[in-house]
Amino acid sequence: MFKGEETGNATQLDLGKIQMFYFTLVLVLTYAVALGDTLVGIETIAEFPVLSSSMVTLMLISHAGYLTNKAIPYSQKG
Repeated sequence: MFKGEETGNATQLDLGKIQMFYFTLVLVLTYAVALGDTLVGIETIAEFPVLSSSMVTLMLISHAGYLTNKAIPYSQKG
C-alpha cells in the first residue's frame, strides 16, 4: 500500500503516500473528535461541524505534495 507503483521504486516506501496517509488520518481523527463534541448531549444533529480553513489548507498541502511526488519518474524509459 505504501510502496512505489513503478518498477524503479516498487520495492521502496513512497514518501508521498506515507505523508498523505498520515495527514489524512490526523484530519479524520480531528474531525471525528469535533463531531463527537457536537453529538454530546443532543438527540438529533442539525448540522455537521464546519471544516476549518486550516484543515482544508493542510489537506491541500498534503495532496499537492503527493501529486508532486507522483510527477517524478522513477523508472527509466528504454
